[in-house]
Amino acid sequence: MVPSGLANTGEAENLSNIQARASATIRLRIAITCTTADCPPTGFFLRYSRNSGAYTVVPDTFAADNIAFCGIGPDPDTPTSGAPTTDQLSTSGTFVAGALVRTSNAIPTVDLALNGKTEIEYCLSLDSDAVAADTYDFRVYKQDGSVINAYTVTPRTTVISAFGGMGF
Repeated sequence: MVPSGLANTGEAENLSNIQARASATIRLRIAITCTTADCPPTGFFLRYSRNSGAYTVVPDTFAADNIAFCGIGPDPDTPTSGAPTTDQLSTSGTFVAGALVRTSNAIPTVDLALNGKTEIEYCLSLDSDAVAADTYDFRVYKQDGSVINAYTVTPRTTVISAFGGMGF
């Protein structure tokens, strides 16, 4: 998970906490594998937990928790919503393309066979009102509402204060 617009830092996969300022855009890539049997086609919905609260579906527009999908704006550094993903993470399995998700309308349905894997990349934004020290943990849920519980790392973003003199 790397905030958009930053150069590739060469960081390892499975970072457990990325720091981001209010108004930041974050792209979160998650690999999902099928290891028990032929998995039925399903959509994978991203939920977040603000400050260790209950997990809630990521909205399309900002609300009280100050997080939302990044939308379909013309950001040249972010592929279009629904663009297929490629095999980039080091998980093993037969790759099936997922998608880049910029809105709740772009949730892909993926059909994974036994030992199959996909990667879904979520584009998220923090509101300008996001509070320093707030944390956002992320989990993927199946379209039937059941959580995927086997994680090597639970992704987290921590909001940090803007530096004095910043005025971009």
